[in-house]
Amino acid sequence: MSKRKEIEQELATLALDIKNKSSNDAAQATLELYKKFALLSAQEQIQDQFKAAQNDLEAQLKARISQLNSSFEHAEVTPSLVAINEPDLSETLPPVMEVLPSEQTLEPDKVVMPLFEDPAELDAEQAPQVTTESVAERAQKSEEKKSLNDSFAQNVLKFGLNDRLGYVKNLFDGSTEDFNRVVSQLNTLNRLAEAQDFLQTHVAPDYSWDKQEETAARFMSAVEQRFS
Repeated sequence: MSKRKEIEQELATLALDIKNKSSNDAAQATLELYKKFALLSAQEQIQDQFKAAQNDLEAQLKARISQLNSSFEHAEVTPSLVAINEPDLSETLPPVMEVLPSEQTLEPDKVVMPLFEDPAELDAEQAPQVTTESVAERAQKSEEKKSLNDSFAQNVLKFGLNDRLGYVKNLFDGSTEDFNRVVSQLNTLNRLAEAQDFLQTHVAPDYSWDKQEETAARFMSAVEQRFS
């Protein structure tokens, strides 16, 4: 039974029994219930603030992950070939033979053969170049991206199906929504002390964990492992 239901039940009991109490006792009992309601309202307000902060942190985390993934994707260079243009042989190669004046007779032993340039002597700027990215570099970038995603996934509180069902039933009055809300809040915290204070102050009293000591201890142990 939640804390609010307990207080409402006490209020209903007081209303039925108030005629049997003295004025001082009735006033004292009413004041005590008022204090309980005020404290509960303050706790609910704090929980709402935690939930809002949680949603904001989740949005920032998703945006950051998306930004990092995008930066890694843009950092990957796809190998490409530089277009190879066919050289204009008419400008670089000499004529096949020198043209002799028409009035001279061309003799076979005086044919002038062309002189071709040595390919090794071609200017470096005219040689086609190919730019590629090594396989090792691409593999390293892929590993860095995978390690980054794994680091986010490992630092999250996780439970098996049987444990989850047991915690929902015994520690959260059967409310899966409340269980998920608390787990999400714990995943946003950075220190074990913060998680312990949150559970002991805002969760355990509301769900009467003192009546489920063994199950509560197993839940706290799982939380401690998340920060180890």
